[in-house]
Amino acid sequence: MSQHPDFENRFKRAVLRLGEPDRVPLGDVTIDITHKQKFLGRPLRTPEDEVEFWVKAGFDYVVAEVGLQTSTAIQGAKVNVEAQYALFDYGETERAWVEENKTLIRDEADFEAFPWPNPDQLDYSKFEAYSRLVPPGMKIMGALGKIFNSVWWLMGFQHFAECLTENPALVEKMFHKVAEIQLRVLDRILEFDAVGAVTHADDIAYSEALMISPDHLRRYVFPWFKEVAHRIHAKGKIAIFHSDGKLDQVMPDLIACGFDAIHPFEPKAMDIVANKRMYGDKIGIIGNIDLGYTLTRGTPEEVMAECRQRINELGPGGGYCLASSNSIPEYVPYENFLALLKSVHEYGHYPLAGAAQPAEEVAPVEVRTEEDAHTSPALEIDDSVLGQLMEAVLSGNASNAGKLTAEALESGIEPQIIFNQALIPAMTEVGRLMETGEYFIPQVLQSAKAMSAAVELIKPLILASGRVERVGKVVLGTVQGDLHDIGKNLVGMMLEGRGFEVIDLGVNVPPQKFIEAVQANQADIVALSALLTTTMLNMKAVIEALKEAGLRERVKVMVGGAPVDARFADEVGADGFALNAAAGASLALKLVGR
Repeated sequence: MSQHPDFENRFKRAVLRLGEPDRVPLGDVTIDITHKQKFLGRPLRTPEDEVEFWVKAGFDYVVAEVGLQTSTAIQGAKVNVEAQYALFDYGETERAWVEENKTLIRDEADFEAFPWPNPDQLDYSKFEAYSRLVPPGMKIMGALGKIFNSVWWLMGFQHFAECLTENPALVEKMFHKVAEIQLRVLDRILEFDAVGAVTHADDIAYSEALMISPDHLRRYVFPWFKEVAHRIHAKGKIAIFHSDGKLDQVMPDLIACGFDAIHPFEPKAMDIVANKRMYGDKIGIIGNIDLGYTLTRGTPEEVMAECRQRINELGPGGGYCLASSNSIPEYVPYENFLALLKSVHEYGHYPLAGAAQPAEEVAPVEVRTEEDAHTSPALEIDDSVLGQLMEAVLSGNASNAGKLTAEALESGIEPQIIFNQALIPAMTEVGRLMETGEYFIPQVLQSAKAMSAAVELIKPLILASGRVERVGKVVLGTVQGDLHDIGKNLVGMMLEGRGFEVIDLGVNVPPQKFIEAVQANQADIVALSALLTTTMLNMKAVIEALKEAGLRERVKVMVGGAPVDARFADEVGADGFALNAAAGASLALKLVGR
């Protein structure tokens, strides 16, 4: 499988769309050490070992990472969790995850007191070592990024989302400080002649939408991205952008920032063929081999078939590098990793044998523009106190929501009427706006906060009346081994907004805890969340535990999260799957017959 690296004439030629190289290049950046060691047949201990792996695996570069994300300062936002992460191995390993709502910097005082690292004192030893070791034709791929991610990691996403509206000055200050550090790191690594490209990794999206609105990205994030690309180009090197998720709304912005290529085009989130047809003359395309199924649960034959299809669809004319739809973690079976590597040698040499017939036409990707980003809400709102309350929830104004709820109660409106005729319709509309791409996570969190301000006043009255009208009870949690809770929290908010009582068990929840909660609360539905392919099989463990406890026939099970799809829901025996929080609430209503 070994092949001489040729960064200039293969990787660079493909990425910069300068015509067809000798073969389609490989484009992954993160590969788990277990695969590297198995490939070499020995422990990977030295820089020499690292370089040898990347050469023999067929890459044109060796990867070296440095930046704020590698510093001890960021580690305070993380926690280690031991769980079974490899899908085909029952052993447990430990991983460090960012706690999404852990707040290290809440205000200006925290900002000033925070132990910001000196970028000149970070560890650049890999760049020094690789500069001496790379063979002719090979370059270093610098891995940087984490401007957007570092800001919300340090602030906690909930607090960050609130500050976008309530304290934009702090948000601005955070971005300036983080970018200042990362740009200094960038300048340091660009000093190495052996660096040929830099990957800027910042997850600005998830599988269904952007994390924050395009307007916020354009204000706080994209100006720094543009500066990153500018500095890389000033040194004659390649600028690559990595983000998970659905980027359709901002693809023109990312191109305008000056990036030369984008990775990884997650299959669930983006149509890579349509994007190459729309933007292939402006930007290189990297990735797309599915981690949701093919690389993780498929066979080596399925991996090679998907790789061949992507090469034939995307390779003609150059401009494409074969890679996973994120990275090659330990839970990708080793044989599947080898199949991906083998594919570029079997099918990737130009002229492409399978590319004689053009791929089937694909409808263009719809890109929402500034002008049509906001449409009139489907919900009709009048000037009554309930109408004003709905508006307060829609706009995320918690103070007004509390005042208007108190006013409605004083005027004699029944608490249950307030809930049914104002709060539920408002949160249903929030869900619709999220599905149409008009609302993003911060707006949903703010609306939920406003609804909570109203519920605080009416809930005791509803309970005291004895006339509680709930459509059902849902036990909700992120499965064992997974600490991600933003998606789960959004689902919980939407469920409450549609009239469900939600028992939220939090994150990293073992199967037995779900069982106990179902029994204690006589739940109608169990809602399981997972953001990672590594942990989604733990959904099956919960379903099996429900069967063993004799509860499966009594409760419905719904599953969701970035790697989850309808096929997986069927495989594990769930009753349904939802693409997003709003769809989850609608599914729950259907499962209880509403």
